[in-house]
Formats: sequence, structure tokens, C-alpha cells
Amino acid sequence: NATAHTRYVRPSAPEPGHADSVIRSQLRYLQGCRKFPAKVPWNRQDLLRELKVFIAKVYPNRPVKFNALGMRISHLFACWFITKWLQPKVIIESGVHMGQSTWVMRQAAPKAQIISLDPRADMVYWDKDAMYMVDGLRSKEGFHVSPFQDFAAVDWSFIGDKADTLILFDDHQNNLKRLHQAVRAGFKRFMFDDNSGPLQGDNYSIKQVCDESGGLALRLPTFPSRAVLMCDSFHMNDKFITLEEHQRNRDELLPNVKLYYESPPVLFVPGLMEWTPFGHKPTADKSDVQYVMPRASNQLLKWMTESMIAPPIVQTQEEFKEVGLGALPHRELMNYVSFGYLEIQ
Repeated sequence: NATAHTRYVRPSAPEPGHADSVIRSQLRYLQGCRKFPAKVPWNRQDLLRELKVFIAKVYPNRPVKFNALGMRISHLFACWFITKWLQPKVIIESGVHMGQSTWVMRQAAPKAQIISLDPRADMVYWDKDAMYMVDGLRSKEGFHVSPFQDFAAVDWSFIGDKADTLILFDDHQNNLKRLHQAVRAGFKRFMFDDNSGPLQGDNYSIKQVCDESGGLALRLPTFPSRAVLMCDSFHMNDKFITLEEHQRNRDELLPNVKLYYESPPVLFVPGLMEWTPFGHKPTADKSDVQYVMPRASNQLLKWMTESMIAPPIVQTQEEFKEVGLGALPHRELMNYVSFGYLEIQ
């Protein structure tokens, strides 16, 4: 079961060295979305209060008990909490997988119209009131199921109140591309499940766009290239862009942001930034660019986590006991990648 233990212990990690201190000094200047004011109407006490309710009354009833490739408690709680707070009339989710996110948003907003899109759904949970555009399972008796359409291909004019629509992007696509598509269609409020930090993940995330350095802050000054990796579609459409192109993306995004919020992890545990490798190189790229950062020592991983991840919801042993985290398997605390909520002006 989960414990409040937060010490970094990786016996195979390299010893601290010069690279650690260099990267640590660069982390001080890392410009991420989290450093911009997030004027959300809730606070940590609200999160603690609702987390206790979520663990006691919602999470035990989840349809997929171990969601290996999907949301676990930190992201599922964020999705539930934000949806519950906003109470949107319409919810669109791009990326359904087994239906865990559909289920949790239905618990949070029982009256919302839900529209779910996925090119290869493998549903465990079906929502009787949802509109599905999915492949893999083309039909299900008694449910509204039609063939899959990509979010960008759907004519969203049938939604009347787009200002009261909440979109969850959980499809491992370039987040900036998705944001452009959604804003052109008239939408304003978004949740991003795949919001990995610099040099992580398989899509160009909002969190990565906010990093002025394009990941350079995590690399040594001797690194020969200023190329920035733009991942897309589960690594299938990755490419390098110039640092200047990346910074233009950032300069275009930030003035249009009304609110940005990274939901914190439920608990601070050693593996939060360790589950995906740092660095990647497009298969089609034949240059001699080496994009993977040096393997982090335990000390460097601690500095990186503290610099790049929001402080956890649960911060004391007393809070740990109060919200009931001890009842959860430790594995449920993993797979956290800075679940994001964004509002556009």
C-alpha cells in the first residue's frame, strides 16, 4: 500500500557529479507554465477536502481497477475535481481508451452531454447518455455509436454553447495543434492529460511550449545542438524544430492564455519523473545529434522534480491519514505528467 515516504532511493543511479550542479543552476531559470499566476478559484484546502471524498466514495467504484496505460489517481482526481467545479453543459473527450475518464467525468457532472472520440476504443465502461465516435467497437445495442472522426474533422456547429463546453485532450497529439483546432472551432476551456515536461512524453505538450529553453535547461552547456524536439501522435510524427520556432510558439500562446493550472500530484513519490525516459530522437533523423540527457543521479532527480512539478496535495503524515491514501496500492500514485487546465481569452 501507499506510504508517506518520499525519499529518493535508486540503487542503480549514478553518483552525483559536475553535470548535476550545472543542470541544477539552469533549472533556476526554467520558464514553465507553472511559474505564471494561476488564479484558480480553489486552493489546497479545497483539494484536500475533495480528495478525501474522492478516495472514499468515487475511486473505489472505478470500472477499471488498474488502468495501466491510462489515468491513475492523480490525473483521475484532477479530471473529476475540475469537471465537478466547472459543471460544464457539454464535455468532449478526445481519447477514450477503456472509458475510465468518461466514467469519472460522469460522476462529476451527471447532467452534462458527453461526446467521446477514439480511433481504437476498447471500452470497459459505456455511458448510456454519451455520443460515441469510435472505431474498434463500431456499435453497441442501446448506445449512440458512430464511426470515428478526428477532433479536427468534426463539424462542431451542433454545439450551441461552446463557452460552457469543457474539452479533455487525452490523445497523445501535439497539444498546440489541438489547441489551434479547438480555438478555431470556438472553444475556450481545455484539460490536457498528456502534459509532460521538457524532454519527456510522446507529444508536444502545453507544459513544453511554456519552457522558453525548449528543454535546453536540462542539457549540459556543451550540448552541440539547439534543436527542439516536437513530438506528435505517440512518437509517430516527431520532428526537430529550431529554438526560434519553439520560442515563437511560446510567444503566440502566452498572451492568449486567461488561466493555466497544473493539477498537483496527490502525493510526492520518487518515481513521478522517472517513468518515461528523458530525451528522444525521431527515427527519420539521420544526424549525429544526441538528444538524451545524462542519466540523473538521485540528487538531480530530486532537484528536477521540485523545480518542474507542482507541490503535492498531501504534504504531511496527518493529511496522508486524513484523506485515506494508505488504502491505495503504491502503483496508483504513478504516471503523473502535470495534468493541465487551460482557459483561452
